[in-house]
Amino acid sequence: MFSLKSLGLDPEALQQQAQAAFEALRCELEGIKQELAALRVMQGFEYGQVPADVTPHDPRVLPFVTVVEVPGTPGSSERVNLAAALGKTVTRGHITNVGSAKAIVRFIQDTVVERGVDYLLLPGTTIDFSWFFDELEVREAGAGEVEVQVLAQ
Repeated sequence: MFSLKSLGLDPEALQQQAQAAFEALRCELEGIKQELAALRVMQGFEYGQVPADVTPHDPRVLPFVTVVEVPGTPGSSERVNLAAALGKTVTRGHITNVGSAKAIVRFIQDTVVERGVDYLLLPGTTIDFSWFFDELEVREAGAGEVEVQVLAQ
């Protein structure tokens, strides 16, 4: 009769090794699943498909329009929670600098750990955005009082 002990192998040690190998394989497969999900979202952005966890734009709902004013004192900023105003994540819109001073704007997503990139918005220019974010931060760029108009959907 054949047994693992007759070959000098410990069945309990083999079982522990097999469980460790299966756990490592499960973790690797979970990582692959997350990578595939990220690729699916990225492809959705590329081809205009909204991810399942984001409420898509509804043309029957009027956009949220506001004006953000930031005093010209150095280091001053205003933060607007657009997701709270709309009741969903912002999916499109535009921001226009209607004032006479440069502004720095930052798009902030609540679920993302890293902060967004700063955009310098010169007077009279517009950023037309079609990415997802929740909050907008407007800062003065050292040139005086800033006035930015936001249209978000």
